[in-house]
Amino acid sequence: MSGKGKTQVAREWNECKPLKSGQKAKALNALKRRKVQEQLVTRIDGWQMQIEELLGSIEVRQRRLTLSKPGLKAKLVSALETKLR
Repeated sequence: MSGKGKTQVAREWNECKPLKSGQKAKALNALKRRKVQEQLVTRIDGWQMQIEELLGSIEVRQRRLTLSKPGLKAKLVSALETKLR
């Protein structure tokens, strides 16, 4: 859960804690908002992980394409060999 989402959920949870039984409807609404907020945060965290995985795979593919260009691979190998000497 992200920091902003945790803060939102904690704030709403604290709102419903001190409520008396006469304010039951308000407490129930706060709990419903908390549940919805937690679901949204979980969904957003999942999306963020998917995006990071996609970006990682794109970076790997870009490197592979760069190395597969003719002549470039040979230049990189020779450059590495000169550095190792």
